[in-house]
Amino acid sequence: MFRKTTARLLVITLRPQCRGLSSHVQRLAYNADRPTKLQEQLLQHPSPVPLVVTGAMDNWQARNWTRSDLMQYGDTIVPVESSRNGGDYRDLHTASSTRSFEADLEVPLSAVLQSMQDTDTRQQPAQSLLYAAQVDLISLIPALEEGIEQPPLQVINDRLYKRNTWLGPAGTITPLHCDPYFNLFCQIWGSKYIRIYDRKHAQRLHPFSNPFLRNTSQVRVEKVDSKMFPSFDQVPYLECHLMPGEMLFMPKKFWHFVQALEPSWSVSYWWT
Repeated sequence: MFRKTTARLLVITLRPQCRGLSSHVQRLAYNADRPTKLQEQLLQHPSPVPLVVTGAMDNWQARNWTRSDLMQYGDTIVPVESSRNGGDYRDLHTASSTRSFEADLEVPLSAVLQSMQDTDTRQQPAQSLLYAAQVDLISLIPALEEGIEQPPLQVINDRLYKRNTWLGPAGTITPLHCDPYFNLFCQIWGSKYIRIYDRKHAQRLHPFSNPFLRNTSQVRVEKVDSKMFPSFDQVPYLECHLMPGEMLFMPKKFWHFVQALEPSWSVSYWWT
């Protein structure tokens, strides 16, 4: 149900002059015969760079589960975000007449799964999206552990800060922001578009002065206001379409924007 690729759902429009500043994230094939090699490859340099890792999730049983498989846990109450017209957490602090966003709602898991329809968001701009974002769903439903293997990185075992789950329909967006942790982002279902900016360009990304949003950009990457941010298109970036079974390694403090192209399930591991 979730395995087909529907990249048509990407709603980002890039200006022609902007394309010359983009590069694809480099890819790294996981060697199952030398699992400890992966950590060395990701962290061997003083200044690590983003990398897409392929082949490291081949044995994750969860990749073969369906929405119906998760529906047996549908009565589990999970915290979610609800957004409409492209709203996100910035709208909790800035006024908008068209967008809406609510956080910390509690709904049954079945409601999230029901919302995960393969719908073209361009044709339903007012659709309300439920997103179980930054939730440790595995702790709420321990049985999920059977289908999700611990990534082959000793550093995660030693210095794990938080494990997060991201479960929701196509069209969900995480605005451009940075985190103070290393991140291994593992894509179980669906595909996501991810754009990444080096932390050295932080001030060119127009972070908020509001202390609650200082790690977040004012720019709406999916629809840049060129009058308000005329030089934003000149900032170089990396991008990728993260596919099911792929991991994205993100160094700490790199800025990133994420949009689900399909109904998606991801698990991320943050470490210090």
